[in-house]
Amino acid sequence: MARMKSVKAILFDLDGTLLNTIGDIARSANETLSSFGYPTHPDPLYLELVGDGLDNLARKILPEGKKTDEDVTTFTTHYREVYTRGWNKTSHPYPGVIELLQELVKGDIPLAILSNKRHDFTKLCVQTFFPEIFFAEIRGEQSGVPIKPHPEAALLIAEQLQVAPSECLFVGDSEIDIETAKAAGMVSVGVEWGFRPRSILEDARADYIISHPHELLAVLQK
Repeated sequence: MARMKSVKAILFDLDGTLLNTIGDIARSANETLSSFGYPTHPDPLYLELVGDGLDNLARKILPEGKKTDEDVTTFTTHYREVYTRGWNKTSHPYPGVIELLQELVKGDIPLAILSNKRHDFTKLCVQTFFPEIFFAEIRGEQSGVPIKPHPEAALLIAEQLQVAPSECLFVGDSEIDIETAKAAGMVSVGVEWGFRPRSILEDARADYIISHPHELLAVLQK
């Protein structure tokens, strides 16, 4: 297990880590599927399917024979229109998250967010749900930069913050986040309250697994 005497920056995933957004995602995806006459999926299934970008989600939920690049583009374009109208109907911060972020701000540790959600939605969510928390860097999916688990975006954040990757914690709820942290040379922290079960985080070999936001403070003291 990795140990850190000092942490100089913390990177957070967004969906499933800081915010419970699965209801709005599932509803928007199903509404989009229905608009094309395609079968919908139960909300709990989306917990297993999200995390690696909207294009990949589309390929997973579109019916067989409707997974071409053109089909995916058509789906994602319509999905974004639907999601724009209802991205915040049920989404909310997980219990204890705001209190954790407030404590971290007091500790003068630079905070950042790296999400596979499109960049404009990522910024909108952060500005809406965490208006009083300063994040030194906020990055969602952007053209020209590979999405997680590719480490490029995480490394760009570390460079922007002028912090060595080995001095960063990467906190997320999925195997994608753990893989990103490992590929970037960062310490990985998996959270149990998100979209994936603990077993997935264990299989991904997270350096730490926590069951409540306040437990991250203990990790920082190791």
